[in-house]
Order: sequence, then C-alpha cells, then structure tokens
Amino acid sequence: MIMNFRIPSSIFINIIRAQEEIRIIPCEPITLNKFYENNSHKNSKLNKIYKKRKGKLLALIIDEKQIKKLDASKKKQRRGRAVKASKKEERLLQKKMGALWEYVLRPTANRITQMVRDGVDAVVIADVIEGALRAAELQYGIATDDLITQWQMGVGDESRKALQKGLSGSLAVDISALVDVPEIADTLSLGSIEASQLIKSIPSEYLGQIAKAVTDNYVGVAQPGDRSLLQQIKEIGKVSKNRARLIARDQTSKLTAAVNQTRQTSIGISMYIWHNSQDNRVVGKPGGLYPKGNKAHGNHWVMEGVYCKWNDHSVYSVDKGKSWKKRTGEMPKIIPGAEIQCRCHAEPIIDIEKILEFAKSS
Repeated sequence: MIMNFRIPSSIFINIIRAQEEIRIIPCEPITLNKFYENNSHKNSKLNKIYKKRKGKLLALIIDEKQIKKLDASKKKQRRGRAVKASKKEERLLQKKMGALWEYVLRPTANRITQMVRDGVDAVVIADVIEGALRAAELQYGIATDDLITQWQMGVGDESRKALQKGLSGSLAVDISALVDVPEIADTLSLGSIEASQLIKSIPSEYLGQIAKAVTDNYVGVAQPGDRSLLQQIKEIGKVSKNRARLIARDQTSKLTAAVNQTRQTSIGISMYIWHNSQDNRVVGKPGGLYPKGNKAHGNHWVMEGVYCKWNDHSVYSVDKGKSWKKRTGEMPKIIPGAEIQCRCHAEPIIDIEKILEFAKSS
C-alpha cells in the first residue's frame, strides 16, 4: 500500500514503515504533529528515512527539530568543515615508496659503493649503472601503477568521508550518498598522472646523479662540499629518499585539492574560505622563512580568511562573497593545496538551498 504525504522537506525521500510505503514529497512546511494527526500516526515516530540511490537504501536519522532547522537554514549560508590532505594516505604512500626504494635501488647502491671501494674502473661502474637503470625503471614502472591505484582510491575515500562528516554536522542530516559523484573518478585519474611520473623518475634521477659523481671523480672534478666519492654517493641516496617523502606529501595535497574542488562544485558548493597554516613557513609572512612570494609559489599569507570561488581562481572577496576583486600579482591564481608543498586548505561555504536542489535532482 502506498500513501503520499507532504512534510517540510526539499528532498525526495522514502519511509518504510511496517508493510506500508509512505512517499514524502516536497511541499510547504507543516508540523510533524499535524502530519501525524491528519494521517492517524499519533503513536508512531518518524525516526528513519531512507533515500534510495544506486539500488542501496541509506538510513537517515531525522526528527521534527532537525527538519525545522534544515528548513530554516535554506535562507542562509554556512561555513563547513575544511577537508585537509589525509596524513594517513600521505604516510602510507611514503612508506610504500620507501620500501620500493630499498627493494629496487638499495642493492644497486651497495654494489656501486663496493665497486668504488675496490677501485673498479669508472667505465665498468658506468656500465653497471646503465644496466641497473634499465632494470630499476622496469620494476618501478610495474610497482608504481599498483601503488598509485591504491593511493588515489585512499585519497578519494578519505576526502569523501571528511566532507560527508562535515556536511552532516552542518546540515544536521546524513547526506552520505550525495558526495559519491561520478566526476571523482576522472579527477583521481588525471590528478594522479603527475605523481606517477614523479615516482617513476626516481631511478633515473638517483642513478643519473651517481653516474655524474663517478664521472666527475674520474676526470678530476671535485665533489660538492669537498666530499669523497663514497660520501657523495651516500649523500645522493639521502636526497633521493627525502625526495620520495616530499613527493608523497606534495602529491597527496594536490590530489586532495583537486578532489575537493570536483566533489564540492558537483554538489552545489561554489565558494570557500582560504586558510594557511599560520606559521613561519607560510610563503609571504613578514619576518617568516619565505617573506616574499615567487612564480613557483604565490603569497599565501595574504590569502588567509578571504572568500574564493572554486570555478574562478582570479578573484577574491573580503565581504563574504557580496563583491569580488581581481587577485593581485602576488596572490596565487590556483586553489589551496595545489602549489608545490602548499599546506593551505579550503573551508567550504555551504549554500543549503543548492545542496538540497542537488539532492532533489539526484
């Protein structure tokens, strides 16, 4: 038996009660007490709402107080919870990249070190490096594809859960199903290309520098810092492993930023507030480590607290989006987290009406 009723909600929802299906459709607000009275539900409690999506039923908890609150919220915007880059996924990527380095490149490093100690001719060492590079690139190519797939899925999942938690807290209802937008798959794929290329370049970067050090030593060119060849090989290894950690941090931040933009704009969030880390490492902070911005990294200090648009990186607002100004030359023309080693994040501005419109259309 299907009965149609109207209650104060702007989304299509289904309530399953006993053997009856009650369909609730958008309408002008009325009290739940009146709903119960008119439909002989005085003794029942409206505590579970199901929204059908992709063949799954998602339980939502809602009551009269929440509905009134949600309906009243449609007339204003809310500041949501910022979705930051996942430290969990960053550390996991670092760990896997470190393990890959040890498995593939450590044996080669040890072999070359021993050859240098034994006084093996530089030409022979160069041949060993060339062969090791071909093998390492093959191994890195195979391992990176699997590593990247797991990493991008993890970043996507962590950012989804963070946004879902933030929106549920702001809207007082669970809208989990709404944040699973299909556009995310393309964003994850495209956003992972740079990370994949950087990881695959580690063997050539590392072994190329060792080859240069060996060649310089052979022709009599001094090593940086007056190091011996063995000391320089050891230093190159440290730099290579540290580069892997930087790649993990930078790329996790960039992918999270791209995912946030795609997911939030897809569900109706068009604005955000830019926040930096408020420490001496923020580019542009007077008296900080990097007091001036540059072409590679704009002045992020001046962006603190300003309103920005997801779809227009050339403007900003200081009056909560009422009016917009062109960003100055020192300001970044990009989203938070997208520039190299950027630790900034975006606090979404939730437009309740747009969110509910998206829910209705979904």
